[in-house]
Amino acid sequence: MRRFFDKAPREDLAIAWEPRHKSWHDNPEFVKTLCTELDLVHVVDIFKRQPQSSRDIVYIRLHGLPKELSYKYSYVDKDLEILTERVKKLDVKQTYVMFNNMTMAKDCLRFMELLSKSPPSL
Repeated sequence: MRRFFDKAPREDLAIAWEPRHKSWHDNPEFVKTLCTELDLVHVVDIFKRQPQSSRDIVYIRLHGLPKELSYKYSYVDKDLEILTERVKKLDVKQTYVMFNNMTMAKDCLRFMELLSKSPPSL
């Protein structure tokens, strides 16, 4: 990764990285080191782990609950309330949330509605 990003022209691109193997999840400090060193946005499922990037961008990719990848899962209202709270607490300039499940459109619309009704966090 280091050799690739040393040579890859990036200009003003923000590059996101979603490590998926369990070994990465067991070592968040190393993920943070790599993200900082290589200027990467750490893509996470915020229900399972916290972003380790030092960038002012957070990219959340939701694959369903409770397992690591549960594409058939439909988020319930309580899940979306928790997601709203967690997103509002992030201290970043931009947050991207992608639902990567079979009911992604429905879940996303419900999440956007909750976000619009939710008062700003302090």
